[in-house]
Amino acid sequence: MVLSGEGSDEVFGGYLYFHKAPNAKELHEETVRKLQALHMFDCARANKAMSAWGVEARVPFLDKKFLDVRDAH
Repeated sequence: MVLSGEGSDEVFGGYLYFHKAPNAKELHEETVRKLQALHMFDCARANKAMSAWGVEARVPFLDKKFLDVRDAH
């Protein structure tokens, strides 16, 4: 098993262009949009890469409980 960082930029606004959002509402909408598509691309790619080596990938930044804690602050 390996821990993977997928979702960290989306969850915490880590992409450089996120800082150009005109307001907090639009920043939130963009992070939600990115997170909704993440499983189709980034997570699928990471899963395939890890599976090729017989390793299971975990994505702690996308864990529901982790996101609940983040949203509480």
